[in-house]
Amino acid sequence: MNTEKDLRRKYSELLFAKQNEQRYPEQKGYVKEREKIERQYWDAVLKSKLPKEQLEAMEKQVINELEEFAGLYKQNVENDLDSDKDREAFKKLFMQKVLEELSEPVPNQQKEATPFNKQQYEVKAKEFEQKYGYDVVYALKREVLDEIKEMDLTPAQQEKLQQIETELEKERKMHQELVETQKNSKKEASSQRANNRTMEAPYKQSEFLTGVENDYTRNNKIDKKQQVEHLTNEIERDIEDYFATPERLKEYLSFIGNFHQYSFRNTALIHSQFQGATAVASAKFWKDNGFPVKKGEKGIQILVPNKTDPKFKTEDGKWKRIEDATDEEREKLEANQLEKKRSRPSFSVGHVFDISQTEATSSDLPHIFPNKRLDGKVENYKATLKSLKNMANEMNISVGEPFDELGAAKGAFYNDDSGKRNGHISLNPRNSELQNVKALLHELAHAKLHHVKHKNHQKLSTAEKEFQTEMTAYTVASYFGMDTSDYSLSYLANWTQGKDLHDKEKLLQGVRETATEFIGAMEEGLNKQKTMQHEFEENKDTINHKNNLFWYEMKESPIGDNSQPKGFVDWREGEGMHGIVAYERKLTADELAEFGMHPYEKKKTKENNKQKEAALSMEA
Repeated sequence: MNTEKDLRRKYSELLFAKQNEQRYPEQKGYVKEREKIERQYWDAVLKSKLPKEQLEAMEKQVINELEEFAGLYKQNVENDLDSDKDREAFKKLFMQKVLEELSEPVPNQQKEATPFNKQQYEVKAKEFEQKYGYDVVYALKREVLDEIKEMDLTPAQQEKLQQIETELEKERKMHQELVETQKNSKKEASSQRANNRTMEAPYKQSEFLTGVENDYTRNNKIDKKQQVEHLTNEIERDIEDYFATPERLKEYLSFIGNFHQYSFRNTALIHSQFQGATAVASAKFWKDNGFPVKKGEKGIQILVPNKTDPKFKTEDGKWKRIEDATDEEREKLEANQLEKKRSRPSFSVGHVFDISQTEATSSDLPHIFPNKRLDGKVENYKATLKSLKNMANEMNISVGEPFDELGAAKGAFYNDDSGKRNGHISLNPRNSELQNVKALLHELAHAKLHHVKHKNHQKLSTAEKEFQTEMTAYTVASYFGMDTSDYSLSYLANWTQGKDLHDKEKLLQGVRETATEFIGAMEEGLNKQKTMQHEFEENKDTINHKNNLFWYEMKESPIGDNSQPKGFVDWREGEGMHGIVAYERKLTADELAEFGMHPYEKKKTKENNKQKEAALSMEA
């Protein structure tokens, strides 16, 4: 199932090997490495039996992605160089300001050639803060003040410096209070938007499983098509209005500025192991910043540069570190009487973790953080997920564990090369309940609209496909009272802004048709589950209990249509569709799998004995 993905990875390795061979022609090791990877790649191509056109398209896409990645990396490096210059200039300017405030010249401190200009400082400081954010400004000011502390200051200057530090801490506290106020305002605004949307949603999640009279099929009350059209029009308008404001961009850049910038090779290594990684750091860094790595997470391997110690060969032929040389050996080294070995670069394996592998929540991240996680619970989550899995099964698509590390991706669709199924959908184990429902809707929309067997598979661009699938997922989720607007808006804006979407009305028509179909299927599935539970609730206390029955425990699914249970010994209130049922015959393995059950051994408790006595008295 994973053939094309493996080929993409191997072809990327081959391109890197070719680059190294061209860059270092004198080193034959790179030639051998390229030849080895090339053989592995073509062996994999032969085994895959991919058509020539599909193989060429895959290779072209990988080349384009690497070129785009290289361009972004170059831009980041250039930005980092500019950032270093800007920071040094700001530190120098702030140093000049503080020294000016200390009134008298600091002993042994060279006087600046250019006199301090307060107005000019305020203008430049404001520009710097707008570009890099207050947190960077505060950190640099602290560095400057710490440097000045080490100078030979008079008592009066020390007292003045302490006042400046106190003012800086007050300034920081005011800034933090302002940020907190703005965050609360954003939450209130987001909550208001959610209320505005859910007020018009046909269902609130709490309506589910409250009685047969609340039937999910409401065609006589609500026109699904009209509701879907309203939702898609609303989100489309929001996308047009969505953009990264200077404040949001500053917030994001300030956040990212706290992370180490990795080399091109390490960046490529990180993305090959954990696709979509956005902010990576060591476990210690995350712990120190209040976001410990989640238990069970696997580290991303990187190369950590080291240097070997300079050594010399002793008279008995052994290599020894120069710093450990005796006085006699040092004299011989200075006289070049002993063979020396210079320090050489070496690499060891280190481990880092992406922010999605930590305990950080959505509210801890900047507003425009890419691929930001979607936090939240879903009422009657198991029933909703079961309904979506049934939809997938109707499309001959399995839903289960990922075949490999999904990284920051929330879900993935795998084509089935065997032809037995139309594909497999995997959900990231790191997902919240709301993220799982939204991601499954997204991947099902991909399967419905853009499967390789679909006529539009080759016609639409990636941006157009992502536009359709996320619009569909958002619309269906909103219809059932689940608000994913913050996540979906950011996702859609990132994919569509600056892109040319051909015939948007036709794309939206596909969204509306698919969303309407999904809503109908979900309503049918949810209503079916609700009816079955209602029947259980009515009959659980009236069914006779007999001794010659086979007992089973339901794991998570409702009783299947053909299960026909003969009795109950227990019904676990408050745990959803979970209970103990009995049959006059032993169920087969297939039936157990279909009904979501496993054998249950009755416990000899007083409660069960009472129930058995009551059942026997009823029979008598």
